[in-house]
Amino acid sequence: MGVTDARGAEVGPEPHRPLDGEVDGAHDRRRCRRGRSGQSEPEHGRADERAEEGGHPPTSRHNSDIGLVRSHLDQNLVALPWLGYGNATKFVLLRAESIAEAEAELARRDPVLAGLIEAAGPATLRWGRPRRPHFEALCRSITYQQLAGSAAAAIWQRVRRLVDGPFTAEVVSELDIATLRSAGLSNAKARSISDLAHHVVDGTVHLGRAARLSDEQLIAELSQVWGIGTWTAQMFLMFQLGRLDVWPVLDLGVRNGYARAWGLAVPPTAKELEPLGERFRPYRSVAAWYCWRVLEL
Repeated sequence: MGVTDARGAEVGPEPHRPLDGEVDGAHDRRRCRRGRSGQSEPEHGRADERAEEGGHPPTSRHNSDIGLVRSHLDQNLVALPWLGYGNATKFVLLRAESIAEAEAELARRDPVLAGLIEAAGPATLRWGRPRRPHFEALCRSITYQQLAGSAAAAIWQRVRRLVDGPFTAEVVSELDIATLRSAGLSNAKARSISDLAHHVVDGTVHLGRAARLSDEQLIAELSQVWGIGTWTAQMFLMFQLGRLDVWPVLDLGVRNGYARAWGLAVPPTAKELEPLGERFRPYRSVAAWYCWRVLEL
């Protein structure tokens, strides 16, 4: 079953969490990465952070793009980093045409993806303005970890009602763990949301500059928060910022979907899947979306 938005409209497939504590599959199971507290981070899980309505990435990479994009960043338009040009980070806007261009290019490169694109239709990755502020989106994503959509939605509504007005880090940082738990959050999730709020308030995490950071920089910044790891950060990159070149190899659904689509007897481990995505650059997010989708076809 796909993920639905607040109006009940289906906007994309639901991600499938990796096995608890699993990093590299059956051949290399490990404990979850330790947070600052020394406790295992609940970094893998389901998140209803799929898409707002879909989009498609531009192919222009000229120097003039930098000024164009930066002039729009304050309006919350999405920027995508293009790395590998010396020390400069170049940005292009994610426009409605972008995903269509990505799909056309991926279909040209790979006949399996061509068939999936034909069968599943356009990918519903988000483009344009984020539907929610970044802090609220991350808290919602934490709430949805490891829960079915309907249960998570009910808990999130109660969490949201704890705050009158905007759901900001400043307000949430004033809520204690017991109050957050009263909305139905587990202790770990309440702690994670509280820790995120305090990191934003004290300036350790700057969500306002998220669109300006590379994927690796943003993952490192968010991973300072207890309970947020690579998987959660990658879902934020894909479905809040609209980044098109994220390859979430820790996601069990992506690994299972890849195995089914390409006829593998055993799903690849995270280490095995990582190089398999190289041929999909710079559109690995779109390829991952179809790996999720194939499990529903």
